[in-house]
Amino acid sequence: MQYFLSCLVATVALQELGQVYTQETTGARPCPYASYELPSGNRYRGDYKECLCSDGEWLDCTDVPQDSDSPLASSAGCFSGPLDVVFLLDTSFSVTEDFEGSSDAETGKQNWSSMKKYVQNMVNSLALGRDATRVGLARFSDDPVKAYELFGDRNSFDSFLDSWTPELKGQTYLGKALDYVQKVFDWRIDVRKVIIVVTDGEADDDVIRVGSDLRNSGFELLAVGVGQNVNLGQLVRLTGTSVNVLRVDDFGLLLASPSFLRNALCTNSASLIST
Repeated sequence: MQYFLSCLVATVALQELGQVYTQETTGARPCPYASYELPSGNRYRGDYKECLCSDGEWLDCTDVPQDSDSPLASSAGCFSGPLDVVFLLDTSFSVTEDFEGSSDAETGKQNWSSMKKYVQNMVNSLALGRDATRVGLARFSDDPVKAYELFGDRNSFDSFLDSWTPELKGQTYLGKALDYVQKVFDWRIDVRKVIIVVTDGEADDDVIRVGSDLRNSGFELLAVGVGQNVNLGQLVRLTGTSVNVLRVDDFGLLLASPSFLRNALCTNSASLIST
């Protein structure tokens, strides 16, 4: 069954089983072309903040998170298969800003903590092991840094993540960071390779070309955009599909969208712990 996201002048509608759910929008122009058709097997509903039209333009009307009772999430465990997953986290200065754009150290600390908790929740759903799924960590701002090599030991990962407190400063050079991640991590040849980006801004370099090169090399890219300043159209072009992009209003809402990464990983490889 397919679900269709329709953009109207002042209303966003989601049609599901003959019913229409609407949410009023403020200041959003209508989609200039036909609405984007959501892929079969996915279910979208809830609090919409962005709308993706068929021309690739994002409007300030709806987000498209996959909710926890989507068909993809309903089959826990999916199938056995290893993954190499690297989380690439934004540590630029903008992470210190709150919803209204004010910046201070305490806000940065809270936002970073929310980002780490989001990563932790995702990793808790993965079956880690030397010959199973391995996870790695990197951060980026002006320059990328490999923080934690791909490894399958849960205790080691948890301990490192808990103590990881980088300085939040600099610009958002995501393209350079993605190229770096491809080169410096110990990727296995025969397993699915996934890079998950969490960012709150617009890249200051060429992410589109780098993303295309990575996808052509067999990497899968997922992106979580946080806040009002993120360029969602850029993230869609980076990942190659809107299904691999999630947007939330602020870092505090990351934990309210637990199923996006689970579902995206589960689509093809699903190295998830059965529950």
